[in-house]
Amino acid sequence: MVNLLQVGPMLIIKLIGLTAIVVMLMELFLRQRHHEWTINRDPNMKPTSARFYDFEKISKIEPNINSDYLTRHFWTEMQTLTRDRSGLKMTNASGGKYLVAKNCAGQFFSVEGNLRKTSFEPISTQHNFYLFGSSTLHNFEVPDEMTTASNVQKIFSESNTGFKVINYGVSGATIENNFARMQAIEKQFNSGDVIVILFGINDVGLDTYPSYEVLTLKVLRRLGDRSLLIRTIHRQLAKKSWKTHATATAKAKTDLINEINVWASQRDIGFKAILEPVLHLKKNPNKYETELRKSFGRKLDFLYMFGYQEFINLHDPENTSSAIDIFDQTEISVFLDQAHINAVGTKLLAAEIDKLSAFCLK
Repeated sequence: MVNLLQVGPMLIIKLIGLTAIVVMLMELFLRQRHHEWTINRDPNMKPTSARFYDFEKISKIEPNINSDYLTRHFWTEMQTLTRDRSGLKMTNASGGKYLVAKNCAGQFFSVEGNLRKTSFEPISTQHNFYLFGSSTLHNFEVPDEMTTASNVQKIFSESNTGFKVINYGVSGATIENNFARMQAIEKQFNSGDVIVILFGINDVGLDTYPSYEVLTLKVLRRLGDRSLLIRTIHRQLAKKSWKTHATATAKAKTDLINEINVWASQRDIGFKAILEPVLHLKKNPNKYETELRKSFGRKLDFLYMFGYQEFINLHDPENTSSAIDIFDQTEISVFLDQAHINAVGTKLLAAEIDKLSAFCLK
């Protein structure tokens, strides 16, 4: 009996030791494979919006190599005027919450009446063309005359459509936020006006997933900052959670788009929702884009993949179109991070908006 009692604990100790060795070897293998040798993940090194990069870094990344507008003067002004992001929280008469851009005035970057300035305005106009979206429409990364909205206005002005483009893009906005803002400014709309909403980037559950994530996954995610092995385990276990949340979120957002369409139709306002492009779904990404995409981790891959697929499966072609493939053929990337684009990108996106919304222009 004594011998059995002595052998039992020894066996347990040996198993624990063997398990620890196996875990260490797996950790070393993963770190060697991913060329990641730091013990802890530095939170300051996690990917972020390109507008928060320092000038030396942002001026050297592929999309900005030939960007003449990206001078230190422009970068300094953009950093100064947008340091605290753009969104101010507001509430409409029905209690709906929305965001507006902070007013600021600069040589390259300006917001007047809580709207990013749009250039190339025509001398005379008959109707307004309202562009709603998030920071990808607000376009922190380019001067006023190079925003997507300004490029759309330039197309309209050159073809004498009689439409004035108004940029309602604001950082962090979702479909819910944009609809609440439409309702807040309802009296500004007139028969024959057009509303175009760019959606997708903030509408796959990025903002709501942290509160949805179960405790076990939260713990593993935190521990993953110290162990690549645990991070890998978390990714595998979280796949189903990411898919479920992104799919459910996209379904709810699609219903809301249909509601906006009805709301606009009742007021004789043209309406088009456009699914905006994102780095994670670009076909044939180049080396820079592949590495950039990896840096954001697997969560974004899955949220965008499943969320966007649900949008495509459920969308009504009468009121919703997709622009997710417009950068597939660009050899030099237009992406500054997972969503924000350079001046080449804003010009291409503007041309696509013009094409997809043509039937709305009376």
